[in-house]
Amino acid sequence: MTTELRLPDDFDDGLWDAKGYFRGAELVHMGRIYALTFYDPVRLAQDIEADLENSGLFFEENLVVVRTVNRRSLEVAVNKLVGTGRVHQLLGCPQPELTLSPDRTPREKAGGMSNG
Repeated sequence: MTTELRLPDDFDDGLWDAKGYFRGAELVHMGRIYALTFYDPVRLAQDIEADLENSGLFFEENLVVVRTVNRRSLEVAVNKLVGTGRVHQLLGCPQPELTLSPDRTPREKAGGMSNG
């Protein structure tokens, strides 16, 4: 079972730990891609309060709360999601619709991704 956490090359510069959140991580697990957002508890509370004040609603898809937003914490969290089976509760990114070519190899369906 292959699992990979994809982060940008400059992730370890320390900026995200200071900000307390990171949007844009990708978890690849069993051929599926999941877009993840990581928050530390303090920043999450601040953003929830601000959103409730502004719009009366807070929502973040595939939200994972960690003590600190650094590579090690994110990797530990992803391993726990996978190890406990909770990865299957995440919403996956849309995948391109595939068809079989005449030689029976998968290829992306003409017209790209479908809305269906």
